[in-house]
Amino acid sequence: FDHAKTMKFAALCGGLWLLAAPWGLVEGFGLVPSSCCTFAVRPALGQRQPRVGRVACVGGLRCGEEAEKKDPMVVPRPDPSILVSARGEQEQKQAFALALGVIFSGTAVAIAGLSGLEGLLPDGWFAAWRDYTWPVPLGLIFAAAGVSHFTLAPAYIAIVPPIGTWGGLWKVPAPGADKLGLSYAEYHTYWTGACEVVGGLTLAGSGLGLLDIPVPVPAFFLGLLVAAVTPANIYMYTHDMRMGDKVPPIPYPSGHYGRAALQMILLSFFVKLVFQE
Repeated sequence: FDHAKTMKFAALCGGLWLLAAPWGLVEGFGLVPSSCCTFAVRPALGQRQPRVGRVACVGGLRCGEEAEKKDPMVVPRPDPSILVSARGEQEQKQAFALALGVIFSGTAVAIAGLSGLEGLLPDGWFAAWRDYTWPVPLGLIFAAAGVSHFTLAPAYIAIVPPIGTWGGLWKVPAPGADKLGLSYAEYHTYWTGACEVVGGLTLAGSGLGLLDIPVPVPAFFLGLLVAAVTPANIYMYTHDMRMGDKVPPIPYPSGHYGRAALQMILLSFFVKLVFQE
């Protein structure tokens, strides 16, 4: 009985489930994302759907008929006059710097929290959790996200901050874009997508032992990539940008705060994968 291989196989299955669930690919197993705030059990194919009563959900929403009537694409947008993009150039620069500072400070706090947890757990427990459950799911998720940069390119193109954003602060070049026949936004969408695919597959392969590459190597580069695309997330917040008509808009401002928190946790995971004690 090979315990290590069993744990890695379980991590792979978990990662595949995380990727499949949002797209409804696990219906045959009876578990699908519900229309409300949690997961619901659906009868196997061919069985009759039982009648479900209305259950209260987070924020006063209700499942059932009321939730079905709610259009996820219709989310109240803020008054443009309150956005960072409506302020003067100097204020926009300061707001961008503040947002970066908050994200990376929060990441430091998350890293400290993980390190504290590592110290509290018995020897080897944290390492087992990290080594067997982080690389494969994270790698597969990033690989799938990278593919979506090409299959859903307009969504990502819409959130690439153009040169001159934040009062002229944003001046990241796009070398070779003209020769490739790509716009500035297309260039940055495609190279980040390609890096996510390669980095994600490398991380997953390393975690499964299929590649003779230490996990910290792809984790390091994916962590840098997450940091590099952070301005796109900030751009969505400061300018209330949407990822096209096919992606539900993020509620302002609460959705952006939640997204920033998740990014801090994600960055802290990559740091712990790179710097293993």
